[in-house]
Amino acid sequence: MILWHFRSKDGIIEPNLRAEMEDFKVNLLQQKEAEIKALKSQLKKQADEIASLKKQNEWYIEQLKLRQKQKFGVSSEKADENQMT
Repeated sequence: MILWHFRSKDGIIEPNLRAEMEDFKVNLLQQKEAEIKALKSQLKKQADEIASLKKQNEWYIEQLKLRQKQKFGVSSEKADENQMT
């Protein structure tokens, strides 16, 4: 941050410099508020994407479990009746 030390001989900040400093503060504040707004928006998008990816991941895990159950489940372990005799 820039610090201005413009004072007259009696130690008082001149009015035009005071106005410039206030303008600078206001502009800086507006910039920071815009940055915060943009970052919040980005954070929301990322949170939404994470939620979507988690949901998708859960679906894939469920599909994998179903495939494993179909492939390796009880029905695949049944012996042929002719083998039993």
